[in-house]
Amino acid sequence: MSRAVAREIIELDCFNTSVKSTDDLTHLIRVFAEIENHLVHSSRYLDKALLGKLEPYPSTGILFSVQVSLVRIEKSALVLGWIPDQLRALGLAINHGEELTWLTDELAEIKERDGSHRRFYRLSS
Repeated sequence: MSRAVAREIIELDCFNTSVKSTDDLTHLIRVFAEIENHLVHSSRYLDKALLGKLEPYPSTGILFSVQVSLVRIEKSALVLGWIPDQLRALGLAINHGEELTWLTDELAEIKERDGSHRRFYRLSS
């Protein structure tokens, strides 16, 4: 289910990019209302068989914010040769407060909370 919600958030990114400052607060409220409405009324979440098909790897143990990042780069990663199990291992390697900053066919770069970077090698998973 978290993967399906992550995909919906990514689909609604166009709303988020239009908010530039606190002056856009009323627009931001509309954006959140639209996201909530979209998620509540989406029939996709009612069909468990469809939810199972949406997950190429289990998201158990992966932070939701990391899941959104993985779904966002998934197609590119697969083209680069990453397999679903390697993406899952990458997701599990990213901790709270860290973010994925770079991905190549060999490695991913993770920015740690303190601003330093560490590498996660695809073939190490």
